Amino acid sequence: MKNPSKSKLLATWPKPYIGACEVILGKKTKGEFEEYLQTEHSLLEGTALRENMTFIEELINKQSSMIQTLKLLCLLSLTLDGIPARDYKSLKKQYCQSHGFEQMLTFYNLSKLGMITDQELTTIQPATSLGKVTSSMAAMTKHSSFKSLCRRLALIPKTDDINLKSPTDMSYVFSGAYSPLSCKLVEQALTRETFIGMEEITKHLPGGVFAEVNAKQSKGKMPSSLPPSSKVVLVYFLGGCTYSEISALRFLGRLKGYRFLVATTSIITGTSLLEQVVEKPPI
Repeated sequence: MKNPSKSKLLATWPKPYIGACEVILGKKTKGEFEEYLQTEHSLLEGTALRENMTFIEELINKQSSMIQTLKLLCLLSLTLDGIPARDYKSLKKQYCQSHGFEQMLTFYNLSKLGMITDQELTTIQPATSLGKVTSSMAAMTKHSSFKSLCRRLALIPKTDDINLKSPTDMSYVFSGAYSPLSCKLVEQALTRETFIGMEEITKHLPGGVFAEVNAKQSKGKMPSSLPPSSKVVLVYFLGGCTYSEISALRFLGRLKGYRFLVATTSIITGTSLLEQVVEKPPI
């Protein structure tokens, strides 16, 4: 029997909201949804690496979504500063066997972008036991560039600090699991009023860093003393940004009293980005 009060409540909702709920529930009820999210979170935290690789292998061998599997492979590589060479070769081979050997070009494209790379485990001999391999991987995670950025920028908040009903951190855009790196860099620049002196952070980022100050300050007024309406910050993303990053910047603006203007070359998602580099099967 239908609940009359619930039916009345649904009747008052705009149709786009109902449609969005149906799409979300359709995704959430899929069998691997919860395990997929847990794997993403574990990769960010650098825990259960062997279990995460096993789950990725299962997705590959079941011929699950190519894009969803590549997302986890990219996350694995980026959080480890590259996938260990032995695992990289195995995962790449399995992926190509499941989805076609033209996907070797996909791995080449992602390698050129630095999204999936391999690393040589020079300290591990071929006959090393699985336990020692896992220990070595844990050590790599501990000293990876991503892990250093997590510590310095608090990208992954402590569980006790999360309050999604009354959020105090940008991580709320990812349900308290992760704060966007780009937005944390913006926060640091505003706190320090410059990118100069952030070498301990920027050295862990790919590419070069430069900072130049052109704005003239009005005499007698420090930026922190200006009224909120005057504290306007332009953030320009080259290559594209996500809606999550825009939401995080808006939240930061409300928290710190800034008005952010976001400019970008495009709005992207993980799916749209990967679709541009995935090699299409021959017709």
